[in-house]
Amino acid sequence: MDAILRGHPDLALPCYKETIFFGEYKKYITGGGLEWYEKRYYGRDAAKYKNKILGEINPVNIGNGNVERNILDAFGEDTKIIYFLRNPVDAVFSFISHLEVNGDAYAAAEKNMWREGFFDSYVEEYLYSKARDCGERNRFYLYLYGRYIATALKYVPRQNIHIMLFEDFVLDAESEVKKLLAFIGARTDVALDYKKKENIGKRIPRNVRVIKKASRLFSFWANVWVMQAGYLGERMERMLDDWYWSLSDWASVRTDKDLSMSASIRKKLADFYRQDVVLLDRVLGTNYQQRWKI
Repeated sequence: MDAILRGHPDLALPCYKETIFFGEYKKYITGGGLEWYEKRYYGRDAAKYKNKILGEINPVNIGNGNVERNILDAFGEDTKIIYFLRNPVDAVFSFISHLEVNGDAYAAAEKNMWREGFFDSYVEEYLYSKARDCGERNRFYLYLYGRYIATALKYVPRQNIHIMLFEDFVLDAESEVKKLLAFIGARTDVALDYKKKENIGKRIPRNVRVIKKASRLFSFWANVWVMQAGYLGERMERMLDDWYWSLSDWASVRTDKDLSMSASIRKKLADFYRQDVVLLDRVLGTNYQQRWKI
C-alpha cells in the first residue's frame, strides 16, 4: 500500500515507511517532537508539500486510543484514519511467518522454522502463556481489532474512519485504493501501479548473521542517528530505508513453502478472537464474523 500511494501526486508520505512516531513515547514526547516528525515529510522545504494530503502507513497506529489522540492533536480533529484489517487468524499466522525473515522467533532460521508443526507448537506454547512470555503472547493481542477500534471511537468520529479489508484488497487492489482515495479527498483518476510492492515476500534466510546485523544497524539509524541528527535529507533517509530492505532481500532466498496450521489450531485461534470480532461488528455495524468464519 505504501508503495502504491507514493505514486499519487496529491499525497505526501514520510521519506521512509513506518516512522513509529505517534505510539512511541521517546519520539513523540522526549525526542524531537512534531518538528522531528514534520521533517520526515518535507525536511527544510515546507513549501514543497503545500496543498498536499499528508499521511503515513504504520502498523502500530492502533492501540489504546492514545495513538489516535496523538494523531488528532497533530493533524486536527478532521483527520481521517484508515484501518487495514485482515482475518485475525490469518493475520497472526502471516506475522509469525514473517518473523522468519528476521531470524527472530525461536531463532527460527537456524532451527528451520518451516518444519512441520512449528506454528501449531508456537500457538500451543504462547497463546495462553504466563507473564514471563508476554513478548511472545502479545503478538496474538495485536489483532484484537474490536477492542482497539472501540476505544478509538471515543476520540475519532465514525465518519472519519475508513475500514479496508486485506481480503478485498487482494481481490481488487485498484477498487479498494480508489475507495481510500475518495475517502481522503484525493483524485481517483490518477494512474497508479497497483502491482507495486516493497515488502520482500516469502523468503527464508541464507545468512542470518547479516540480517540480524542489518536489523541492529537499522535500529541504530532510526532510533539514534536520525533522532539526534534531526534531518538527513529525504534522499538519504529513503536510501537508508531502501538499503535495509535490499540487504534483507539479498541475505534471503524466495521460497514457495508455507508454514502449516492444523484445523484444531485454526479453531483454537478462532475461539480466541471470536468475542473481539463480535465487538468489532457491534461498534462498526459490520458482519466480519461471518465473513471471516470466526
